Amino acid sequence: MRTTTTTILLVSIYVAMTYAHLCLIYPPQRGGFNAASLNTPASKDCFLITEPCGGKTEGRQEWIVPPGGRDMVVTFQKNENHWTSEYPGTFNISVSIEGGEFMPIYSFEDTNTPALSLYTYSIPESYWNPWVLRFAVMQVAYYAPSINVTFYQCADLSLI
Repeated sequence: MRTTTTTILLVSIYVAMTYAHLCLIYPPQRGGFNAASLNTPASKDCFLITEPCGGKTEGRQEWIVPPGGRDMVVTFQKNENHWTSEYPGTFNISVSIEGGEFMPIYSFEDTNTPALSLYTYSIPESYWNPWVLRFAVMQVAYYAPSINVTFYQCADLSLI
């Protein structure tokens, strides 16, 4: 009986550890997601761990038209929480222009927010303006050191 209980406990811990997730809501993530995924912790649409874009190949370009002189908003969701005080983790937003290297835009430490928490970051117009009329890939990554995994999402953009 003890072996069965231990096995169930270990499997439960493994499942909990492997299902941290990140969903990119806006701009839309490659491959999209089922709307129900955003209301479901540990959604498979948000479990992508292959660098740089979760294993998703280039998708449909989203033509983004940020209002002149305004920030471009990025919205993403921590679909599952793996924060610990010892290993809090980080969120990183990067961009690649015309197939170049990913350049960091913004990074911040994870906090003990619950699963399904939304985050919004505004990219200042002065930063995104040079991307206009160029192809860009935006990457959002969630590094969860408590389980030593990074989750990736990308969006394909063309700014006009």
